[in-house]
Amino acid sequence: MTNSELAAAENRLFLIWQEEQLGGGSTNSGRLLRATLRALHENLTQRQRDAIELYYLRSMSMPQIAAMWGVSVSAVSRHISRGKRRLRSVIII
Repeated sequence: MTNSELAAAENRLFLIWQEEQLGGGSTNSGRLLRATLRALHENLTQRQRDAIELYYLRSMSMPQIAAMWGVSVSAVSRHISRGKRRLRSVIII
């Protein structure tokens, strides 16, 4: 992934995250973006990061990710859920 593709993906992730967590339009959006990106890189396992990227940024379904990885849909769901829970626990605005 090129730097510009990574930046675009991070922006999309931020918008999804902001909508889910704050209902959009937060005045703290810059701080939330920085905290989210830092948390993604520092606090999630590689598998959690990959699952979140594939699901939210590349719009793959959980069954598609599971087939690609050779695991159950339940395992993919756990990676996404645990990654999101970990993000919520470490991001402080």
